[in-house]
Amino acid sequence: MKKDQLYRALYAKYASGLSEQELNYKLAYANSVDTTSFVNAFYNKYTGAPPTQEQMNYINSYLAEPVKGTDIKELPTDLFSL
Repeated sequence: MKKDQLYRALYAKYASGLSEQELNYKLAYANSVDTTSFVNAFYNKYTGAPPTQEQMNYINSYLAEPVKGTDIKELPTDLFSL
């Protein structure tokens, strides 16, 4: 889910003229390949240069953040009584 949000944000910033159908096609492909490979190829295609180390660090930290409610500490305690 977070990858999809990230990819949508990248396409909105660098390729905003895509139709919804084109975007969905590109997202399906993006979600089928390795994240680092996709991000490198995306930046090369749409900016003419690879992502900076700072951009890659941000992307990696964004993807590494747990989604709220999925961290074991955030789950309701009554789930453990099942």
